Amino acid sequence: MRFNSMTTLKTGKALAGSFLLLIGTLACTTPVIGQTTSLPLNQEDKVEYVHAVETDSLPYLTLWDNAMEFLDSLTVPDQLAKEVMASDDLTELSHQFGFYLIVKPALTKQVEGVMMADLNMKFNGSGYEYSINNFRFIKYARNRFGVFVPKSSKKYPLENYYPDNQKKNWQTHFETINSKIQNIAVNLEQKMKEIRNSN
Repeated sequence: MRFNSMTTLKTGKALAGSFLLLIGTLACTTPVIGQTTSLPLNQEDKVEYVHAVETDSLPYLTLWDNAMEFLDSLTVPDQLAKEVMASDDLTELSHQFGFYLIVKPALTKQVEGVMMADLNMKFNGSGYEYSINNFRFIKYARNRFGVFVPKSSKKYPLENYYPDNQKKNWQTHFETINSKIQNIAVNLEQKMKEIRNSN
């Protein structure tokens, strides 16, 4: 079989062009792939997670008791536990929780601080809605004994660090925040499905 050298040359150029186009496309999209985790923002450009759940099959008191038990299990590291807050008309609950943000250098882990947030729940005739917002950061530093403790009682809004912060530590922290909130949401919704003993 004879090959047309001109056709082969043209085909080679076409393949080379396609390959260069592919490389160029990957080069252009790589920064997007490497960007930090996107956290949801509300209309006020504050980080907020919101979700509504329909639960027609569960009575209001079951939902309320399940929510109270779940919220009461949430804590803020290194702070005294606070009571779950309920509205006067018993249609809303709110509570604070928090978790460490860790820096992982080559040798030892370092606590950069604690991220706090509020979990708010609203109940209606067909289910409930929960929102997680009011994120604020407490900075930590080593004390004279080498123990990580809060630098002060000051709390910095998460928006001070997001979304323009490109520091490697904070790129990891954004991923941690999103992962923690997703996990809390899954556990909350699972807890809310529990059918309580009427006795």
